[in-house]
Amino acid sequence: MGSIQSGKTASMLGVASMAVDAGVDAVVLLGGTQVGLWRQTFERAFSQLDLREGSARERILLPSPRALEGLAGYRGSPADLYQLNVASAARTISKGRPILVVALKNVHHLDALAATINESIVPGIAEAGRPFHLLVLDDEADDGSIDDSGPTSGDARQLPDAIVDLWDGRPRTGTTRSDNLFVTYLAYTATPQANFLQRQSNPLAPSHFIASLRTPGPTGELVPRSATFEDVAGPGAHYVGGSLFYRQLERAPLAVPLTRLNDPVADAVRAFLVAGAVRLWRRGDRLLPSEAATRTWTTLDEADRASPLPHSMLFHPSASMQDHFEGAARILSWAHDETLEQGRQRVGSGERALPVDRITEDIRTHESEWSAWISEYAQTASELTDALGELGYPTPELPDWPEIKRLLVEELVPAAHIAVVNSDPASDDRPRFSPILGADGWQCSPNSVTIFVAGNVMSRGLTLEGLTTTLFLRPSDNPVADTQSQMQRWFGFRGGHLDVVRLFAEQTQINLFRAYHDADEALRRQVISEMGKQSAAPHPVVLEAEDFKATSKIADVRSVSAWPGSRPFIDLVNRGVTPDPNTRLAVDVFSTRTSHHVEVHGPRGRMLDTPISLAEAADLLDRLRYDDYVPSPDGWQGARWRAVESQLFTDSSDPGGLRPFFRTPAKDSATVDFAAERPRCPYSTAAYLRLWAAALSTRSNYFVATGSTGEHWSMVDLSEKRAQQPRFNIGLRFGGGAPTSAPPFNELDFPVPLMTRAVRDGVVPGGWGSHNAGEWAGDEWFDLYALKESPSHDELRTGTRAPGRPGLILFNITRPEGLEHPVTAVGIALPLGGPNQVAARGPS
Repeated sequence: MGSIQSGKTASMLGVASMAVDAGVDAVVLLGGTQVGLWRQTFERAFSQLDLREGSARERILLPSPRALEGLAGYRGSPADLYQLNVASAARTISKGRPILVVALKNVHHLDALAATINESIVPGIAEAGRPFHLLVLDDEADDGSIDDSGPTSGDARQLPDAIVDLWDGRPRTGTTRSDNLFVTYLAYTATPQANFLQRQSNPLAPSHFIASLRTPGPTGELVPRSATFEDVAGPGAHYVGGSLFYRQLERAPLAVPLTRLNDPVADAVRAFLVAGAVRLWRRGDRLLPSEAATRTWTTLDEADRASPLPHSMLFHPSASMQDHFEGAARILSWAHDETLEQGRQRVGSGERALPVDRITEDIRTHESEWSAWISEYAQTASELTDALGELGYPTPELPDWPEIKRLLVEELVPAAHIAVVNSDPASDDRPRFSPILGADGWQCSPNSVTIFVAGNVMSRGLTLEGLTTTLFLRPSDNPVADTQSQMQRWFGFRGGHLDVVRLFAEQTQINLFRAYHDADEALRRQVISEMGKQSAAPHPVVLEAEDFKATSKIADVRSVSAWPGSRPFIDLVNRGVTPDPNTRLAVDVFSTRTSHHVEVHGPRGRMLDTPISLAEAADLLDRLRYDDYVPSPDGWQGARWRAVESQLFTDSSDPGGLRPFFRTPAKDSATVDFAAERPRCPYSTAAYLRLWAAALSTRSNYFVATGSTGEHWSMVDLSEKRAQQPRFNIGLRFGGGAPTSAPPFNELDFPVPLMTRAVRDGVVPGGWGSHNAGEWAGDEWFDLYALKESPSHDELRTGTRAPGRPGLILFNITRPEGLEHPVTAVGIALPLGGPNQVAARGPS
């Protein structure tokens, strides 16, 4: 599990390099499902990892660099790319030479590679008669590698099988094609929600371990492991992700709502061009764009050191390809001061440059709207310095505007161009940020100053070098965390120009991005906490929220709130064949504490004189016992509540002796066949009450307050929450039958008329009972009537108790015909105001 644009490919190449050094025979890099990402991965592997001729262990490289010329528009046969004849394979294996493959994650490409492995490499392994080790590294493993039994279509549904075909035959044997073929599959992704939620029957599902890659930051430790490692180079070398963007630098601010802009397109382009001029203003020894455009260099390193740093903007209007061309038209129509239709004509004719004369005129006539960005960036730099320390680069002030303006007019605008990047044949080339080799030598990158107008093609894996400005107009009708998180290309190593980085988006979208980050951090904390103690892959709990889903890649995913609802009724009861332990519990409670009669239009029951605390109410619920329900401490609910603890606490602290939250009566060593976990579980409700008690002294971004506002728990007034924390009234509901004094009721100092509710298959159907209009709104309000504090109109309308109200635990003792002993169901009423979060639960 990595972070977006944080160095996952570098980690993969590092693992591949160490594997080859350790004697691994073959490495297959699955370079993503998009051709652009495949090309990027191949180029990086070829330049950073490839073992060239003359090294100690010459290699086989598939595809060959020559075969991949013109890769962006590759239309050849996949079989040609991955071809390796039997004799070459045998010689390579016998001499211990490594095989390096960078494959497109596409069914036809994988089929071709599987054929080469089966028809050439496997015979070579047999001839060599020795173990052959294959390492498969899956980049963007949540994209295409997920196997779900739900409805999917096309190649995506076939991809997991095609990957497994690299080492296993059909029908599946659960092993490899050769006794001497040993395979390790290692998946990488920044958005692993679907990987964790998919059915474990997928051979590619995490089974042995999960690791969270660290990113460089100001601090970081290995023990206890943190999400970052210390990089003393300063903020310029640190990773910029959600923690900085949405939390630590919230005052800067780097994310700007569209309501602050007069014209989103015009203002974003101005911000981008001024940011580029600022970067040129502090360029150091690098050439200006006008100088670099006419130069060639003998070596790539020379060109790379002298060329201007790439400067990029991303305009994301929607997922529609037509909207991308429309977006480019909007930029050109503003730049030329023309109609949108004229802008469309310019885009259709292939025009992509910005008009220098018209932009120069706009700078003259609207100079304050351009120069205002200098003040904006200076203010951001001040906020960044306060938050992070010295940035390591100069910050221009308004007196520097004349020089910035000169660089704008003479350098930035002439070098800038628009690139529409999607899968439409009329779109432009994929971005290239490194110098390119021409006929006369190495030349400056063609994307030195570029406004990319794109959608999904730029939202996964591809790195936008020098990205400073993002205009994000895409609406989110059905927001999904893993998909939209991948669109945050503004993350990455932006420290060297962080003062001029901006995201322009709707406030609701910014809020969603912040929520995605919080869910991601909660997931990462779980993984980190498990890394040092796992003997197999843990099953981390994936969070979502009421306004977004974790993933759309898995069917049958359920949303499960930590909050059990306002009126959870534990309808499960025992068999009644032997004395019921829960009836015994109710009698014990009322025989050891003072209580009073509840009479509201007739006898209703008894209620303890003194309510109990959140923690005491949790302990009471944990004393319930069932013949047919003993949830495992290692099941989903156990994992979920351990995850909640890891999100609430950064260490092993235990305020008030509340941990563990989830206390099932089953023991870790129990070997009983546990029943399926129930959505209305008394032990899970008890865990929630402990969470509530613990959260009263702890702020957290991973929880929201129950109620209409959904306020983040990090923003609530904890003193107010402590004042409003509920105490729980304990009630015993009477029935309409004759009072009984049979054991154990003879231990009570009051008669108990038992209820006669039905029991079917171990469940009391119907939940809360006894609703009488105008007199008794329902048993869920039992205690409020007893206290002569009838529920308000709003409470009755919403079915929830207002914050500050008490809670209720109500014992319902019934003895229907056919049961030898009375049995007890339990109703619970909770007021609003406590913490909540929503988790995604995948198919079992």
